[in-house]
Amino acid sequence: MRLVDEQLARSLERLQAYSNARKDIEALPLGAEAKSNKLSSLTVGGATLADLSLDFTVPGYGIELKAGGAEIDVDDSNLEEYLNLVLDMTLGSGIAKQIKSLQDGKS
Repeated sequence: MRLVDEQLARSLERLQAYSNARKDIEALPLGAEAKSNKLSSLTVGGATLADLSLDFTVPGYGIELKAGGAEIDVDDSNLEEYLNLVLDMTLGSGIAKQIKSLQDGKS
């Protein structure tokens, strides 16, 4: 990913670290209130996930990752899906579409 878009790669790494930290907290043998307190203090580079105002589009390009993606906010319940779709669009299916267009002689 770093070879394709270094800034996007750094952002995705931060989001993945946030997701991993969230899973670690959820796995702790704590009471509901203690877990909630720890989860509410999680940040991505000093900002909450909600503060980032992410939606299901490729950051910086506005390409929807799924139908209606511009209207779907990224939150804790769908962060993993978002990460997977960004990676797929950037390194997988998105590249495949571009290669197909080149092969077909389209721009």
